[in-house]
Parts: sequence; structure tokens; C-alpha cells
Amino acid sequence: MSVEFRENMDGRLVFDGENFDRLVSFGITAVGSRAREMLRVAELSIQGTVHVDGLADDAPARGRLIVSPFTERRIRYTLDFPGVGGDPLRLTGLKCIRWSHPIRSWTSMTVELSRPDGDLVARGQMWFRLRDLASFLRGFGTGTTTVEAEVISWPA
Repeated sequence: MSVEFRENMDGRLVFDGENFDRLVSFGITAVGSRAREMLRVAELSIQGTVHVDGLADDAPARGRLIVSPFTERRIRYTLDFPGVGGDPLRLTGLKCIRWSHPIRSWTSMTVELSRPDGDLVARGQMWFRLRDLASFLRGFGTGTTTVEAEVISWPA
């Protein structure tokens, strides 16, 4: 059986050349892997929507989530989505799991927004709202839903 959950995160991005923050948020559904793989390294397909002030207004997003809280002590998000003009963008996020600070490390991550040519557009932070924890836990379970990841090929 696969693992399935929904997650919402909000945050702020600072764009190169700007001296103010822009709001960023996503709502995703993650599906994949067997539950026991979540204890080592698990790869899940994700899809949902991304909002970036002035750049993407609830744009459809797809990507992958690499969950390795014990082996690598990291959770990596990759979401590909179109910007307002249709230009492809990628939001990557990294949660570094620190067992000495479990709440902070499981609920916050650094993020980067980039273009296909590798140009970094913005950097920032995103947070999982603790008030959403009960809803998140209710939505976590095993399922048979299929989420297809259509990840854009990016230059190495």
C-alpha cells in the first residue's frame, strides 16, 4: 500500500534586486512508497498548486518529495510549475531534520525559486502551520490514489 498525505506551507521569498518579501505558498498531495520505506528513503510524487506573489497565481504544480528523516535527516521538495507568462519555474525546499529541535525542523524549510537555465530567482523560508496539524494527520494514511509526476528536465 502506498502512503498518501496533503500538506500546505506558507512563507516568504526575497527576489534578487528587491528589498521586500513576496508571499509564497503551496498545497500539495503526496503519494507513493510503502509506509516502511518512509523510515529510510522514500520518493513520493506530488501535485498541487503554487502561489508566488506577482509570479504564479495558484499555478498547477508537479514534482517529487524525497523523505529521509532518519537516514539522511532531510526532506527535499521539488515542484515544477508555470509562471504567469507560462515560463517554467522550479521551487525547491529542504527540511533539515534535527532531533534536538523536532518541531522547528519538521515544520520549516529553506526554499529556492529558479528558472530552467539554473538562474536563481529568489530565496526564502516556508513554514507548516501548526494549527493545520490535526487536519494533516487526519489526511495521512494509506491509499491507492495515483499522482503522476511530470518533472521538467533541467540542465545538470
